[in-house]
Amino acid sequence: MNQNNSSLLSLVVGALLLGACSTSQTDITASYPVEYRHPITVEPQIAELEIAPDAAEGVSPRDRAVLATFLRGFRENGNGRLTVSSPADGRDLRAASKTMGYVLEMAAAEGITRDRIALGSYGAAGGMGLVKLSYTAYVARGPECGNFSEDLASTPGNNPTPNFGCASQANLAAMIGDPRDLIDPRAMDPADAARRDTVLGEYRRGESTASDRSESESGQVSEVGGGGQ
Repeated sequence: MNQNNSSLLSLVVGALLLGACSTSQTDITASYPVEYRHPITVEPQIAELEIAPDAAEGVSPRDRAVLATFLRGFRENGNGRLTVSSPADGRDLRAASKTMGYVLEMAAAEGITRDRIALGSYGAAGGMGLVKLSYTAYVARGPECGNFSEDLASTPGNNPTPNFGCASQANLAAMIGDPRDLIDPRAMDPADAARRDTVLGEYRRGESTASDRSESESGQVSEVGGGGQ
């Protein structure tokens, strides 16, 4: 083997060794331990509300705002049905029945249809029975942060610290509007067939498919504060 072939063989072997080292390093840095991922957990939680019957108005003025907030919470984040239970016995069943009717009317006003409501009853043991409402909602819980056990000034392995990314995950958990989306993403809304036909018709006629803009929307950035002509 001459000197040129020997040099070429050395270059090839060196390149292969460097490639092997590069692949090994990539595998190591990509395989972070599971504990550093700071997962967001989603747990079911039972929301409950008890309303004292009001013989005069069904629901007292003090309880109306609380009831409205509770029903709105079910409409936005409730899972399954809203359970509404009234006493089957006890004192003043007429007042409890009136309260039950008011709750159903207010639920309808909040946009909650009857098929999402489950009616029930319970034994009040001779006392003043309450009208009870409950539903299941999902709650997103972020990780517990604050683990600064490692020295941030000395990271010879170049691995992420235990607290790395924890604050971002905790903030994300607090901002999630409906935690059910983390379990089962929502389906896409149906396409707007009328708008699609309009755009296709304009395209076929060679017309502009852009939406019309008002004069206030047609300004140019250069016009803002541009008095130096």
